[in-house]
Amino acid sequence: YAPTRYLTEQYGALFAESNLSISRTVSARVGLRAEGVSSINRMALAPRVALSYAPAKAHKLTLSYGQFFQQPTFDYLITNRNRDNLRFQKATHYIASYQMVRTNQLLRVELYQKTYSHLLRTTPDTSSTGTGYARGFEVLWKEDNRLPNVNYWVSYSFLDTKRQYLNYPV
Repeated sequence: YAPTRYLTEQYGALFAESNLSISRTVSARVGLRAEGVSSINRMALAPRVALSYAPAKAHKLTLSYGQFFQQPTFDYLITNRNRDNLRFQKATHYIASYQMVRTNQLLRVELYQKTYSHLLRTTPDTSSTGTGYARGFEVLWKEDNRLPNVNYWVSYSFLDTKRQYLNYPV
């Protein structure tokens, strides 16, 4: 089998999203993405939801959930004769965030958990059997013009991640 440099593919996607005001302090954003690709003969539906609570003008709490899909990269599609065992790589996100925005000041704190499934594996054969996760938090403080012509920000991120992906054993 000699791999070709060419791949004929048809890709289609639809996306719908709506912003809903539930009350004066609570809002939601609801979305759904549908996509399909001919190279792996697969379709995927990806729901996404974000709920926000703003108890005061400068403060907002948000909880988010979403699914995201990505097809295997081109180099694996053209070298893999049997694509029946390939799927969209899937990431599911859970995010909780707090944001305070005042004149010339921003504080953002975010906690997240992401789970991965159907990651591309190349050992022992090319397949979509990999899994993994990423979790962590981020803190950002930004301030403008406390000192004349000086803007600064300080941020910290912590990430714990493990993925069974490509030829990595764990």
